[in-house]
Amino acid sequence: MIHPGKNEFVDHLIELLQHRLLHKAKRNIQFAFALTGGQEGLAMSRASFGPLIKFTSHTDDLIALVDELDIVEADFFDDTPESKIEKRIKYLEENRPEQFAKVEMQWINANKMRTWNIEKKKNLREKVEKEERAKFMDKKKAADEKKEADAAKDDAPAKDDAPAKDEPKVEAKVEAKVEAAKAEPEEEMIDTSSKPKADEATKEEAPAETPEATENVVKLSTDEEAELNSIIDEIYTKKMSEIYVEIVKKAEFLIKMQVPESMVAKDESGSEFQLLKAPSYFAALEDISTEQREKLLQEDYADSDWKVRLQQWRTNQQSQGAIKDFT
Repeated sequence: MIHPGKNEFVDHLIELLQHRLLHKAKRNIQFAFALTGGQEGLAMSRASFGPLIKFTSHTDDLIALVDELDIVEADFFDDTPESKIEKRIKYLEENRPEQFAKVEMQWINANKMRTWNIEKKKNLREKVEKEERAKFMDKKKAADEKKEADAAKDDAPAKDDAPAKDEPKVEAKVEAKVEAAKAEPEEEMIDTSSKPKADEATKEEAPAETPEATENVVKLSTDEEAELNSIIDEIYTKKMSEIYVEIVKKAEFLIKMQVPESMVAKDESGSEFQLLKAPSYFAALEDISTEQREKLLQEDYADSDWKVRLQQWRTNQQSQGAIKDFT
């Protein structure tokens, strides 16, 4: 179910399920999520479809549908691909309506992974872009500062010689200004006692440099922007690929799990579903108030209890040889 090409008739079943879902999506906005995600969305849908079928106890229903497609395949040999899909759907609806409806519902639920995939890609892209842009700008700023420092070192000798040559002229100008000040009468001297206040007001009105203004000083050229985008794309693609691999591994592991009878429960309609937490845990929740139940579910030990039980179960299954490979 997870990997296409492993079973021809499983692929046929998923193909017609997707065909039905797309037909619904074009008529009902409620199923619009099926139109998003492309091939990546389809891969994520297949990865979640297997565990959903298993843990909702619809494995037998799926096998029955696959067997039916295998049996009647010869009847559709001469039909076009589009015609084959329509005839297969009609055949299953007429001969296996209940099983087909249950499996179709799980395929619809699995396709909601498309929405998760889009949100995950968007959030990851923004995170990578923010981190890598900050690193790139820091490197550029450091490189620019180094260039300025090197240029200042190269110009330093010429600047040191200049004051020595101009020193007599500067001293003469200073002495002339002092003599002129002494020659001015006292009544003509300008009272500058109010100027400091004016200067202080000017300083207060001058806008302080904001961090944004400081950051905007470092600008990227077209080539630098292209280089940065290339780095972001590479890191983003690599991280998304790693996420997809981990999702597929977890789906494969969940499908291989052999859930004991004590972990199988029934809903109000009588349908069975498999649990990853002991039924006694849920039974205990029924005996307490709603407020206490919500508080209990929010506590940390609820998650740790799940992890401990799963680890114990997995260790036991591995020791008995029930599970050979967790990947």
